[in-house]
Amino acid sequence: MSVKRNVLVIDDDVVTTRVIKARLEKIGLSVTCAHSGDEGLDIANKEEPDLILLDIHMPGIDGFETCGELKNNPGTKDIPIIFLTADLNTEIKVRAFDCGATDYITKPFDNRELIARVEAALKMQSLIRKLATQAKSDALTGLLNRSALLDELDYMIARQNHEPDYHFAVMFLDFDRFKLINDSLGHSAGNELLVRVSQSMTQMLDEMVGPGDYVASRLGGDEFILLIETPENNQVLTNLADALQAKLHGPYVVGQYELICSASIGIVLCSGNYEEPESLLRDADIAMYHAKENGKSQFCFFNQQMHAQSMEQLTLEGDLRHALARHELRLLYQPIHNLTTGQLTGFEALIRWHHPVRGVIPPLTFIPIAEESGLIVPIGWWILYEAASQLKLWRQMYPAMRHLRVNVNVSKRQLITPNFVKHADDILNRAGLEHSAITLEITESTIMDNMSILTPILSELRELGFKLAMDDFGTGHSSLGCLNKFPLDSLKIDRSFINNVEHNHSFAAILNSIVTLAHNLNLNVVAEGIEKIEQLAHLQCLDCDYGQGYLFAKPTAVDDVPALLNQDGRKFKHSA
Repeated sequence: MSVKRNVLVIDDDVVTTRVIKARLEKIGLSVTCAHSGDEGLDIANKEEPDLILLDIHMPGIDGFETCGELKNNPGTKDIPIIFLTADLNTEIKVRAFDCGATDYITKPFDNRELIARVEAALKMQSLIRKLATQAKSDALTGLLNRSALLDELDYMIARQNHEPDYHFAVMFLDFDRFKLINDSLGHSAGNELLVRVSQSMTQMLDEMVGPGDYVASRLGGDEFILLIETPENNQVLTNLADALQAKLHGPYVVGQYELICSASIGIVLCSGNYEEPESLLRDADIAMYHAKENGKSQFCFFNQQMHAQSMEQLTLEGDLRHALARHELRLLYQPIHNLTTGQLTGFEALIRWHHPVRGVIPPLTFIPIAEESGLIVPIGWWILYEAASQLKLWRQMYPAMRHLRVNVNVSKRQLITPNFVKHADDILNRAGLEHSAITLEITESTIMDNMSILTPILSELRELGFKLAMDDFGTGHSSLGCLNKFPLDSLKIDRSFINNVEHNHSFAAILNSIVTLAHNLNLNVVAEGIEKIEQLAHLQCLDCDYGQGYLFAKPTAVDDVPALLNQDGRKFKHSA
């Protein structure tokens, strides 16, 4: 059943208003009459009619003044106005249009003309509203789009300036692993899932919050924003976040697949402490990323410490962009020893950042920033060239140490860089070092999470002569069953195994299995984090091939490496 469109007639002549009301009601319109400009303004503000018929000549404020007031009011400025006038003066008509009139009807009016002009104005208004709605709507889900969301936030922030008790919350939703669905099933399946998810979300919000007490918007991709008006407290938002997680979970049947959803949610409670919509969305985004870092299907409330951390990260990222050019990055070298002979066989190159103000910044602080920003790629190329060039120099200085090798860590971001293999080949050629002197270390999680992408790349590197090691082995990914599928030369066992091997028989048994399996696959085993002689003895009993850790030496500066090379590298030979 269609809703009747409402027409407001403002004319001081009672007979005129009665005639117009009768004629328009016959064609199915709802008509309200006012007999002065002031009365008309009051009704228009309350009812916001679809169309206003306005007499020009009235006592008190005339039609021109009334029209001006209507057009200056945000609530009525878009209502079309048809002037009623008995004056055929061109100047009057021009002034009417200048005030914002849509049309005019000359008194005494013809019934057919009245109806025709009213219907034309209403059709135009309907089209304008439809276009306005489309301009504010997300084409896929029908929710508000980004532009309309910012308008809503502007309004809500402005309302807080006039109503101290008014508050609202922003919930930023980002769906976990949505890219995997798009990449695996295609964008049409991803779009269908987004539509289904948005429908589930709005259905739950209607039931739990109320249709008029929230705003739902899609920012783009798989990011959604919810505005919740006047939540009583944080517990209400917590309950809402829990309910959203449960509702969004699904499953959703898309094509022949049954899909499960989860979302990371960042929450900001706004109680007069924001002036711009962008700042609110920024903080909700920050909270969402904190939730994502805690695992899937989590939510997190924003606090100022998060903002301070983000600003700190942004500052560090800016400084890191100049660190290479300013020669602030340096390599340390941690010795790797043969656990059977005690011989020094090589080093792992470890990067440090010597910040001019903050001092030495550890890798755990700046490597994640480099990864996220993409700076890890140029930094990685610098590390490879620097380590290869340094090894070449040591081999020349110490002919007896020509067996020395150097291990370099490589990230996923580097490996998937276009022409990675060619660039790595060029760097080794430029350094004048054979490829077999370099072992590229890739973490177990990187390899296991990207098997189909990385396996061909690793094979190309191996064909060039590079040695390949799976780093951080045993940190939670089940790669034991498919080790034979990867072109590897060695496994580097995570330090957590070494720390527990003396006190936990389960760790010792697993470690023994790893060494046995690796040797059966013709892989060498390198133990990280050896700090005690007892750990070394245990590893030697297991026939572990190589080891590194503080027991041998801490990561060493370039200038101090010659002292290690001059030592008798066999002092651990008989420790078992």
